Amino acid sequence: MNAFGEETQFYSFCERGDHASASKLGLKEINTSNVFGWTPLMAALANGHIDTAKLLVKNGAVLECCDVDGCTLMFEVCLGGHLDCAKWLYEKGCRDVRTKNKYGKNPMYAACVEGHIEVAKWLYAHGAADDIHTLDDQGYSLLEMARMYDRKDVVAWLAIYL
Repeated sequence: MNAFGEETQFYSFCERGDHASASKLGLKEINTSNVFGWTPLMAALANGHIDTAKLLVKNGAVLECCDVDGCTLMFEVCLGGHLDCAKWLYEKGCRDVRTKNKYGKNPMYAACVEGHIEVAKWLYAHGAADDIHTLDDQGYSLLEMARMYDRKDVVAWLAIYL
């Protein structure tokens, strides 16, 4: 059992980036999701395992998915600070850089709150510029959240645009 609940061995291999072991099991569970709506692809990308993600997509993994909270693949890679994964998703056509989850949070929010300034800058340059002015479902701006989480570099960057 892991942080996501009971998982299959295939899912666990993808979560850890062990695509060689996952391949040996076969790919029949490639698009199955757990109780939280996470697929093996989401688990691989959220942990920065781009090679595993590439294997999964090559074998039919669906890129247009989200978990039960409405978090997309792009949200999860930005939350984890995986810029290489964000760029790869974007190249593959996942351009949902502004999609909000059910809590009003989007990839820009995730990157800024976690202090992933390079990811935030990339999002800004790829269609999420307006998101620096939006509020989450509790009425907080990105600047306020960055201050609360003591993300000084993010605060300084946001201040340039506000």
